[in-house]
Amino acid sequence: MFENILFILLIAFIIMGVFMIMRGRMNRSLKYSLKMERKRVPKLSDEDLQKRIKQAEKVHNNKFLNGFIGLFFNKEYAEYKENLMQLYKKELAKRSEFA
Repeated sequence: MFENILFILLIAFIIMGVFMIMRGRMNRSLKYSLKMERKRVPKLSDEDLQKRIKQAEKVHNNKFLNGFIGLFFNKEYAEYKENLMQLYKKELAKRSEFA
C-alpha cells in the first residue's frame, strides 16, 4: 500500500517537473521570438508589415489555438500576443506618421 502511494507521488512529481520544464522553455522561446521580431519589423516593407498584422490578428482571434495553448501557458502566451500586436501597431503608426 505504502509503495503504491510513493509510486503515485513519484509519477506526479515527474509530471510536474516535465510541465515546469515545458513552461520555462515556452517562456524563453516566446521572449526570443519577440526579440527577433523587434529586430525584423523595422526592415519590413509596408506590404509585409500589413501581412504580418493580418496574420497576427488571425492568430489573436483563433479560439481553438488560444484555448489549446491557454490550457498550459495562458499568461505568457497572452502577453506575447499583446506585445506582438503592440509592436506591429507602433511600427505602422511610426511609418504612417512619416508618410
